[in-house]
Amino acid sequence: MNQLDRINQLCLILRNRKTVISRRDLQQELGCSRATLTRLLQQCRDFLGMPIDFDSEGQGYILDKSQTRASELPGLWFSAAEIYALLVSHQVQQPQQGGTE
Repeated sequence: MNQLDRINQLCLILRNRKTVISRRDLQQELGCSRATLTRLLQQCRDFLGMPIDFDSEGQGYILDKSQTRASELPGLWFSAAEIYALLVSHQVQQPQQGGTE
């Protein structure tokens, strides 16, 4: 699993939980080491602005749900010209039918 896949999976895990999740459980679900998990958490905080908190009482991580709107992963947006170009390239790649047999 590459880094982007792990970041996406980490985001999904944290968004879908209502309670804290331990470091060990996160490591198991992501299939990564402690150091990799630490880097992933830091990247989510720094680059994506995810409000990931460590709950010392529950000994785990939780996403601050009051701020999740600002921390969603960016979507993929196309302009009208880009969509048209994709459709044209799709049509060009389709095998031609009809004609002689």
